[in-house]
Amino acid sequence: MKVGVIGSGLLGPNLIRNLIENKRCQGVIVCDLERTRLERIRQRYPVQGTTSDFQDILDDASIPAVVIATPLSTHFSLAKRALEAGKNVFVEKPFAQTSVQARALIDLAREKGRVVMVGHTFEYSRRW
Repeated sequence: MKVGVIGSGLLGPNLIRNLIENKRCQGVIVCDLERTRLERIRQRYPVQGTTSDFQDILDDASIPAVVIATPLSTHFSLAKRALEAGKNVFVEKPFAQTSVQARALIDLAREKGRVVMVGHTFEYSRRW
């Protein structure tokens, strides 16, 4: 599947790298407001495309899932828009600013029949 990654600052590059290395991922499209970050991503990773407009990701029917790696203050609004657009959503921690926001995203995902989840470092890693 194709995945849209929203945010290429602190954690975004790690998520992009992991997606590119995942055999199930058929392509990564990266969205960031800062064009210099997008240029660095294009130079470093074989992404399918970049954009500075989140709506481009939402409008692309070939992208069923998004990863949100932006500042916490944007998590709720971006995740909500993505769910409303029919996307499955992975949100880097923390999930939302309040439990009310978190519950609203969970309820919206259920209503839309979509997956919403928060990233927890090492939770799904193998224990050696």
